[in-house]
Amino acid sequence: MNTKKFFIAVFFSLFAFFGLLGHANQAHAASTDNVYGRAWSDDTGWMSFNNCTSPTSCSGTDYGVSVDLATGNMSGEAWSSNLGWISFNETSGCPVSGCTTQPKLNLLTGAFTGYIRASSFSVDNGGWDGWISMGPGGPGNAGNGWQMDLSSGSVTGVAWGGLNVGWLVPYTDMKVVITPPPPSSYKITATACSNGNITPPGVTTVLSGADQPYTLTPNTGYAIGSLTVDGVIVTTTNPYTFHNVTANHTISYSCTPDTYTITASSDSNGTISPTSATVSYGSNSPIFTFIPIKSGYSFNSLTDNPPNSSVPTRVGTGGTYQIQNVTSDHTIHVTFSKCPSSCTSYTISTSLTGNGSISPGSALVPKGQDGPLFTITPDSSTDSIESVSDNGSDVISSLSRPANDTYVANSDGTATIKIGNVTADHTISVGITSSGGGCSGSCPPPTYYECNDHADNDNDGFIDFTGGKLNGFPVGPDPQCTSPTDNSESNVKPIYTEN
Repeated sequence: MNTKKFFIAVFFSLFAFFGLLGHANQAHAASTDNVYGRAWSDDTGWMSFNNCTSPTSCSGTDYGVSVDLATGNMSGEAWSSNLGWISFNETSGCPVSGCTTQPKLNLLTGAFTGYIRASSFSVDNGGWDGWISMGPGGPGNAGNGWQMDLSSGSVTGVAWGGLNVGWLVPYTDMKVVITPPPPSSYKITATACSNGNITPPGVTTVLSGADQPYTLTPNTGYAIGSLTVDGVIVTTTNPYTFHNVTANHTISYSCTPDTYTITASSDSNGTISPTSATVSYGSNSPIFTFIPIKSGYSFNSLTDNPPNSSVPTRVGTGGTYQIQNVTSDHTIHVTFSKCPSSCTSYTISTSLTGNGSISPGSALVPKGQDGPLFTITPDSSTDSIESVSDNGSDVISSLSRPANDTYVANSDGTATIKIGNVTADHTISVGITSSGGGCSGSCPPPTYYECNDHADNDNDGFIDFTGGKLNGFPVGPDPQCTSPTDNSESNVKPIYTEN
């Protein structure tokens, strides 16, 4: 031992000697002191936790350290020939900001925490304040603290007592005798839905026989869908409590978004579509379309209860409306009013011959506005569109098609037609034939094209017998025509096939 350590040891020994004399009359009930054995420091030697080596074998001055088996809190005093009495009774004053002084043994994990103190020493006695950290994270303590084996009660690890004590290592005889043994514990794993929380979350350690409640809290706009306990869906109760826990468990729940109903109506002067919709929380509603059904009327007002920031969009004499971020039920009502003299609208009606449909079936369009897009759909692959006309004018042929009409034949057999700049009533007539030949239903008289009509009637890229190009297309000769003056066009498919 060097000279400095020698004088420190002598200094500590004198304090310890007089401390022991002063402690001789202080009594502890040995039957409650359940920490036994010793710990060793290379700087200050042995620390003894009990004057007894067992509950029935004691000698000398009565002292000891105990662990409260209900709370894990430690109390009492240990003895060191060099340090004197080491107190386990401190509850405040630990040397680190935010630290917890109370010496404690976690009965579920076996970890020691808190601080003990050589009560005979202070900063005035050589600069050491007497604190010893039993757990990790104390001043200068990068070790793992003391740790008790839950089965045997044996203690391992290191505590730190500053530069004067250094590392304090439990000897092989140091142990905590717990009679009865610490209670068994079990783990419950809790998982919430992605749109909610569960309290407590994650893994919770529960003592055997104890109860553990869980609170399920879906986020706003969501509800508990189902509750699953140990892999089995159970009747949902909230909170849910595990009673008398004697095994590991799992608990989880699913969430479903709240749904809301939107009801839409209009006065007798118009219509709105759809008239109802079911929307999930936070989603947008479908687009509601409203139009007048009486000539000379136009959209007047829209009310939505409860009110929200969405506004209707006027389209011609009608309009559209969509509710953003739905969080409650809604009731929509639309009214229409008679237009002033300058408000004029026209009707586009449709007629169909054959197996198929036209959507929409009709439309009321303000003067000068474009009509909606009408979609023509044959019923099956054996049906095909043979004729489309607007007020009697063929729209399939680009040469005869009205200037404001747009027609598109799609590869899936459907077609669309749109009438622009509506300034009069219109009727769209459609004929659909089946592959068996002839029109289904009552067909109009067949119409034939002429070879010299400057049109590509059979869609083969050739137009007629004249040379050059027309509108960028090659213009002949067309091999399907027998002569430039062939009016019967017997080899070209007509608009309607004769029955």
